[in-house]
Amino acid sequence: MNAKFERDQKIYQCRNCERMFATETAFEDAEKCCICPDCGKPKGHKNGNTQCEECMHKSWAETKAKKIKKAETVKYNPNLVYHNDNEHWYHDEDELYSSLEDCLADKEDLPEYVFVSNKIEGFSLDAYNIVENAVIDIHHEDAVDKIDVNGLQEILDKWCSKQEVVSWSGEIKQKVLVDDIIKEQGWEFEN
Repeated sequence: MNAKFERDQKIYQCRNCERMFATETAFEDAEKCCICPDCGKPKGHKNGNTQCEECMHKSWAETKAKKIKKAETVKYNPNLVYHNDNEHWYHDEDELYSSLEDCLADKEDLPEYVFVSNKIEGFSLDAYNIVENAVIDIHHEDAVDKIDVNGLQEILDKWCSKQEVVSWSGEIKQKVLVDDIIKEQGWEFEN
């Protein structure tokens, strides 16, 4: 670290998290370090968040609401995978129907939307990073240059292409109204 300190420069420490401040505004920074800038209450945690739990959850909810509002409304397609805000995933119609039926049986409100999940297939490995990580601590800095990284990359690419890894993203870019699905599918639930 190349920080320069003046001989009489004062350093202040937050009373809660013990973070140190040595700027011109160090005293003020230390005093407000663990105070939520939104509501003025103590943050109550030492994990680097800039807001208290309550304001953080409120902020997340607002961000999520904006994403839902912005999401394109599309028609239901039983061949796609859906999710309900990353809590429940539906890989087929039966799973979605059962989940909605369970909501009603538990006297819970049905979700307003389900969201289209994007399919993510395959993966890749970077030969250079693998070799660099393998030799960095035990060999000289030019060791990677003496290794056939391109040959390894070809082997890794071939191996990766044979792997059948499929995942689904939990983005909120497209939504389907649950009421529309129920009507279109002609689903009826026992109450």
